[in-house]
Amino acid sequence: MAELLIKAVDAVHSDPVKDLRGCYKKGDVVVVKPDGWKWGKEELKKEKFYILKVTDKSVEELQFLTKEDEIELGTRYVAEASKLGVTAEAPDETTATKACQARVDAVVERLQKYGLSPSYQIATRTEPIRHVVARRRHRINVENIESALQKDTVELTSDKISIMDKPEGTTVTLAELAN
Repeated sequence: MAELLIKAVDAVHSDPVKDLRGCYKKGDVVVVKPDGWKWGKEELKKEKFYILKVTDKSVEELQFLTKEDEIELGTRYVAEASKLGVTAEAPDETTATKACQARVDAVVERLQKYGLSPSYQIATRTEPIRHVVARRRHRINVENIESALQKDTVELTSDKISIMDKPEGTTVTLAELAN
């Protein structure tokens, strides 16, 4: 079993982009915890949060509910000399490697003053460039269970919980989405 801490009211910001990216909305899952979690005083205030127990899914199976809505914008290159703790990022491999080498040279020069001549190797990898569009991608549809949530913690199986995929505009059960 897992417990979901769900936002009971919309948090708002006057800037619409900041509002979408940084403010939890009603139905957003703030955190997923194991059954029996000791919630704090603020988390137990029904005017701020609801607690929903999902009786047939584990914490691990429900972690996706806390993921933000991200888009991939492209790729960046990261060059790293891990033994020295030096990294550099750039939009292309050559620039990343050159920038890393320049940083490595500065570190090696300084270490040589201490009588050290470190060996190192620069490795380059690609990483996706991601951008957070919205605070949460999925939202629990609390309308049908809100009166019960306002009174106490509610226990449901995943096939009884309605989930909205905000960017897609679709609604499915948690059981369908978790599979």
